[in-house]
Amino acid sequence: MVEEASAKARLRSARFAVMKKGFFIYFLGLFSGMVLFGLFLFLRSIGEGFSHWGDTVVCSDAEVIDAIKSADVKLPEGARDLRYAIAGFREHTVWIKFTVPKEQLWKTVQNNIFREKQHLQSEVPKPLSDDILFNRNQHLDLSWWNPKQVQHPLSWNHDENYPGRRYLDQWLVDEEKSTVYVMRGDG
Repeated sequence: MVEEASAKARLRSARFAVMKKGFFIYFLGLFSGMVLFGLFLFLRSIGEGFSHWGDTVVCSDAEVIDAIKSADVKLPEGARDLRYAIAGFREHTVWIKFTVPKEQLWKTVQNNIFREKQHLQSEVPKPLSDDILFNRNQHLDLSWWNPKQVQHPLSWNHDENYPGRRYLDQWLVDEEKSTVYVMRGDG
């Protein structure tokens, strides 16, 4: 009887050991599956990020006010038809277009670039006159960027080279339509 009780105890102990080992393997598999799934999701999100690397982003009105202000462009109260696009990863190019009331046009220009009308040139500078850059796989309506259509352009160009970097700030004023085009880039 002692032998039988001892055998039952050993059997229970062996079953418990097998169950313990089974639970360990079960939880190890569960944990490994969760880690692999998390790794899959992480790698997929990185892949999606790389697929949109360098895409041009275009916004309008409500979203664009903060973006324009973060680009250090001071807008007057009555500014409308606000447009903004940005492209680049480390070196950014920003395209901004806005229309202001005629009576605020030159005050807005002076508040931003500290130049008066007589200090501006009557040309559309390059690369401001170029189309907005975007990836071939993007389908964007960029028809709002049309500085070549300005009949009597007045422009200001600031191009500075620093060691290893270039800063470009270009402004184009369409006095007839009271519209301002701004292109800023670094790189």
